[in-house]
Amino acid sequence: MEAFSNQTTQILSNYTSYTLKKIMKNIRNPASKKQDMIRSIIFYLSNPENEPNFSYVFPKELLNDLAIILPDKNIKCICDKTSGNNLIFCRTCNKKQHISCMGSLSMLKFYECTSCMIIKMNPADEVLDFLVSPYMIGQQIIRKSFNYTESLKNEVFSNKSNIEIQFRCIKIQKPGYCMSWPNKAELYINNMSIRKFKQSSFISKKNDIDLGLITAIKIGINEIWMTKDSDNDDYALAVVKVRKLTNEEILQKMSKVFILKDKSIEFIKAKFSDDNEIKSCSIRLNLKCPYTLRIINIPVRGKDCSHLSCFDLKIFIDIQKYENYSWKCPICKKLAYEVYIDKYFEEILNGCKNIDKLEGIQLKDDGSYDEIYFEDEDNSLKRKCDENEHPNKKLKKDSEYVFIKDSQPSRQCVIIIDD
Repeated sequence: MEAFSNQTTQILSNYTSYTLKKIMKNIRNPASKKQDMIRSIIFYLSNPENEPNFSYVFPKELLNDLAIILPDKNIKCICDKTSGNNLIFCRTCNKKQHISCMGSLSMLKFYECTSCMIIKMNPADEVLDFLVSPYMIGQQIIRKSFNYTESLKNEVFSNKSNIEIQFRCIKIQKPGYCMSWPNKAELYINNMSIRKFKQSSFISKKNDIDLGLITAIKIGINEIWMTKDSDNDDYALAVVKVRKLTNEEILQKMSKVFILKDKSIEFIKAKFSDDNEIKSCSIRLNLKCPYTLRIINIPVRGKDCSHLSCFDLKIFIDIQKYENYSWKCPICKKLAYEVYIDKYFEEILNGCKNIDKLEGIQLKDDGSYDEIYFEDEDNSLKRKCDENEHPNKKLKKDSEYVFIKDSQPSRQCVIIIDD
């Protein structure tokens, strides 16, 4: 409070008595001497109930000068400070953070604060509450506390609730969104060391809390802190209450976002035109999931993926328990906590008459495509090519892929791929 008073006094002293008297009139205070007016204004500013009236009581210039020291309810930063300038808005929660605290994370194209990152970092969990909001783990030791109630304990140990208490740590460095613990660090709960981190140590999201941590928590107020050595990077640590989701719930949760057919075709055209990324008029695209090598049922890409190929959402979810819930795209290895369904590719798959024998498509620069079918050894699925269906075109006998169906009726073609 003393620091706030001194800073405010210094700022108000730069304003004339005439300006201060106008403020005194707005707050209905009879003081007329400059020092008395400054003390009265500081007292008014320190009362949180008066905050809604600030824009009416004080001139805009003064509010701008006071912005550095006045509390701002919209600031929610890992430094715990509620004032300051050079702020950045989280695109999800609209809270503000200091750019200096967020480091390279503030340069992300779609910036999100550490709280939103921690919520999204594992789609297999639903974050219900922050017992400890993300706070900075730097060179200085900061202690935080949370209340572990009897009712919360009953939820955690109930077989039906699927409730867990998790410790999550994120590095203040791009790309964010993934669990990362400091090198040579030690985590304490209630004055007891419960986890030591060594060089290049890694704890998966699946095991970010275990029996050793939950048994260190007591009923009532718990205090946590972390020490770290030989690691100059900053981290954000949080304690969250989560509910473990079933695979069906995860599938429903991740199926809500999609890209429409026309937007998908625009994306395809851009891949052929932008910087000559694809240097031909068509490209063969595999429609098999990279995990199972079977035809995709729900075609998705990660939000940050730039490739045309898709993977199967259901298989992607099922496989995560074997990949420590890393949520990385199997094609480009970028983080894929958020995915979207490609409705055009979904339409292609749903419109295929012989999905069991579909090998892929020949995708063209205008967004149209040809279906590629795989020929069985007994040649039973080989389609006849007569003059009525394909005039002036003849199938080669020793071909592996035998029939292509053009997505545009006016353009018929057969593509032969030799053994």
